[in-house]
Amino acid sequence: MQIIMPKLGLTMTHGTVTEWLKAPGDTIEAEEALCVYETEKVTLELPAPEAGVLTEILVAAGETVAAGTPLCVVETGVRDQGAGGRGQAVVATPKARFEARRLGVDLSRVNGSGPAGRIQAADVRRGEAFAPTPTGATTSRGGASVPAPTGATTSRGGASVPAPTGATTSRGGA
Repeated sequence: MQIIMPKLGLTMTHGTVTEWLKAPGDTIEAEEALCVYETEKVTLELPAPEAGVLTEILVAAGETVAAGTPLCVVETGVRDQGAGGRGQAVVATPKARFEARRLGVDLSRVNGSGPAGRIQAADVRRGEAFAPTPTGATTSRGGASVPAPTGATTSRGGASVPAPTGATTSRGGA
């Protein structure tokens, strides 16, 4: 996502970035200050709209630009606490995040094929084949039959009875 020089009023036409508070590669939180900028009337900090990673600075400190000009690029994504608890951001497209939630795929285990390693929906679908499942369980979607869990019951005429050995249960459609 590109972060732009805000237009604070009808008469504001430009602003000057006076100082960058973050460097490319820094992890940022939502509402954390990225830079300090000034207009003809005021000096302010520019907050990040979402958590993510600052990937590129487009306007150098001391440079004056028109309101609406992109200042930097922030990649937003899911927070990954797996890397030693450091909280690195996993950079993924919104569609990839949606697919990961839908399919139960851990994004921290998916290699991204997009620009700068960004995870795309196709990467998530490829990663689904390798997604961990509970020990001994099988997963299936779209109405396919899967082995019934040990101790499962089936409903017959309103009463629950133990499922026969080797029985299957249907998920998703049938």
